[in-house]
Amino acid sequence: MMDVSDGLLRDGSRLAEASGVALDLDPIALKALAAPLEAASAPLGRDPMDWILGGGEDHGLLVTFPADVQLPSGFTAIGSIQAVAEGQHSGVRIAGMPADTVGWDHFAD
Repeated sequence: MMDVSDGLLRDGSRLAEASGVALDLDPIALKALAAPLEAASAPLGRDPMDWILGGGEDHGLLVTFPADVQLPSGFTAIGSIQAVAEGQHSGVRIAGMPADTVGWDHFAD
């Protein structure tokens, strides 16, 4: 478990790389999270998915559970953990495709 205050993709990548796995996000679940943000994003000309994938400072938590465990109340499944074969890169994918890492980087120039 970790907070995603630097963005889901950036912190998800950190978690996946530290664990030697890939985090495969479900685009349908992500779109469901973005839907309530459309009213706020439209007047700004923004895509709410940018906020879901790269937004931060809301201190949401990214948690992994075994596949056979029922999620506790208040949790939403947004993807799965995938083993990484030798020669493959750990990190975040969306529907199996590598995702560009966005979000806050404290050490960027």
